[in-house]
Amino acid sequence: MSAESVKKSRNWWKLAFFAALVAFEFAREEAVVEANEPTNGNLFDFQSNEDSVFVQGQWFRSDSGSPLVPNSTAIQCNRETMLCIEASASVFGNSPRSAYTSISTYAIADFTDTSLDYVDESPICVVQRVHFDLVQKRVTATTEKKETTEKFCTNIEGHMARELSDVLRWHQNDGDWMHGHFLPLLRLIRGT
Repeated sequence: MSAESVKKSRNWWKLAFFAALVAFEFAREEAVVEANEPTNGNLFDFQSNEDSVFVQGQWFRSDSGSPLVPNSTAIQCNRETMLCIEASASVFGNSPRSAYTSISTYAIADFTDTSLDYVDESPICVVQRVHFDLVQKRVTATTEKKETTEKFCTNIEGHMARELSDVLRWHQNDGDWMHGHFLPLLRLIRGT
């Protein structure tokens, strides 16, 4: 046996030890992710064709305002009727008795191959504009306060921006749930 082959046979454990360390680190990071990654809430679904669009998810603030109450929303839009039907449920507090549900119908303002828009001017205090990007599969909404003398509109924010998403995707984009955790391999793989 040559000195070179003896040297290589004695160093195999270094490679095995390094591989075991990497495997252990992946397992540790996955355990941290499972323990801390947000998992409650509904999933985001976006389906469309030339005649209709169906979206379901949860509204999240996309501006710097306070978070929205937990909610779930489904929207079905049809080109033939030029209508969108929105069904939503929100929970105010921890009791099922504090749940609020609604079904609303909106006239579509614009329905093209790449986008869909509708405007809701029915509330007394605000105007809501909803935009569907059919290419990027995103739904965004803005709410603007109306000029009104109604006293109960006084404390309503002047502008609010939202996006329909799901808890997991929203927090992965935001990255806040990973803050404070040492996850070097996952950050390298995910590019965050």
